[in-house]
Amino acid sequence: MTLLSNSLRSLFVYLAIFAIVIAGALLTFAQAPQNPAHDTSRFAGYTSQSSNAERDWEKKFQAGIVAENLRQSMRRLSARPHHVGSAYDKDNADWILSKFKEWGFDAHIETFKVLFPTPKERVVEMIEPTKFRAKLQEPPVPGDPTSDQTAEQLQSTLYRAYIIGEMASIYGDPNLINTRFDKIASVGKDDIQRVAKTYLTEDNRTVVTTLPKPKPESAQKGAN
Repeated sequence: MTLLSNSLRSLFVYLAIFAIVIAGALLTFAQAPQNPAHDTSRFAGYTSQSSNAERDWEKKFQAGIVAENLRQSMRRLSARPHHVGSAYDKDNADWILSKFKEWGFDAHIETFKVLFPTPKERVVEMIEPTKFRAKLQEPPVPGDPTSDQTAEQLQSTLYRAYIIGEMASIYGDPNLINTRFDKIASVGKDDIQRVAKTYLTEDNRTVVTTLPKPKPESAQKGAN
């Protein structure tokens, strides 16, 4: 009985405190000046004076973001393959460190020893029903200065095995993994027009027409 009475007494105390807090909040809201027009010059949670200071700092921050600087930094960071443990990954880390120090930060590099196994030899081969071994090489892409850096790339054997299975099961030719880019590059304007005229005909298409929903009758009467 004593335990139950103490529990009820605690519950009533908590409810009383909660009621006092709610009443105080309502009283504060009722006494606050009501401004029907939203004050767009003041940030939520800021005074008018601190809003002006915050707005000035945001303008300074935005002025320091230059698109060309971002573009050059991304090109620099992605200029060579930079997977974990690679030489260019370390070069990127040193470059980022130098930038932080240039900006006045007390920065340093911490080194962690992690297990990152990579195969010394990569072989993707299909034994049955057709014996086939992938070359595991893709031709450089014109206009991409990094696509010919094959000696530094960390290839994914699992991805290439997936592509071989796709080419064999869907197209019946696993060797497409070695020739597909050449086939894509050989497609010209005449090929596209020929395929379009063959398949994009009036009898072999679906036309979908979307119309806006009609306005409710009450809205139309109000507009009149």
